[in-house]
Amino acid sequence: MIRIHWCGGIAGGVGKSTVCFAMIAFLEALKVSCIIVDSDRDKPDVYRAHKDIGCRRAILSEAERFENGANAIFEAAVEEQKPVLVNLAASSFNALCSWVENADLLLLAQEYDIRFTYWFVLDGTPTSSTLLKRALKHFDGGIDFIAVKNYGKSNDWRIVDGDADLATLLEQYQVPVVSFPKFHGEAERQAILDKRLSLLKAARSPEFGIISRQRVKKFLRESAEAFDHAGMW
Repeated sequence: MIRIHWCGGIAGGVGKSTVCFAMIAFLEALKVSCIIVDSDRDKPDVYRAHKDIGCRRAILSEAERFENGANAIFEAAVEEQKPVLVNLAASSFNALCSWVENADLLLLAQEYDIRFTYWFVLDGTPTSSTLLKRALKHFDGGIDFIAVKNYGKSNDWRIVDGDADLATLLEQYQVPVVSFPKFHGEAERQAILDKRLSLLKAARSPEFGIISRQRVKKFLRESAEAFDHAGMW
């Protein structure tokens, strides 16, 4: 079975690109051969930092002229028989749903032995909790979900943890919940984006000091533990 992994969260600003950066570093460290795709047209940070390792771009849009733009994601998984990791734009959930429905993708996935996993990034707000419930209900078990608590955005998870309806859905669909670590060092994080570096490159770059490199290494170690906990790789 081949998996296509979507990394997103519907709402903007929840840190899904940071999660995607860390997941790519995790896969590189494990030497997992994976197709990486950035579908964020407005801010393709994932592509910019990883194009040297073959990161691709795909258009995921509700616009009719782009209705076939995402087909390359599925076709690459089938033709190359490799897992795919897709960085989703914040505004792409409706487009994703339309693509899955219009292409009859869940039925097609059964034919080609492909399974979808949605790494849903939460920031501790009522909005992200509500949107996760919406996504779970929409797909109704047709794909696998991982709920990612992004501690880089919040240390207060009372709203998410106290949402009884969400708890029921997480149990119903057997959704693992993982804690994603905070990256300590805003200056370093911004420099990594500005210099268009992957996290593994940043951890080795002489442009960063000893402490800065160690912060990156610590973040990579802790994020790897979170991904291991999910058991999807």
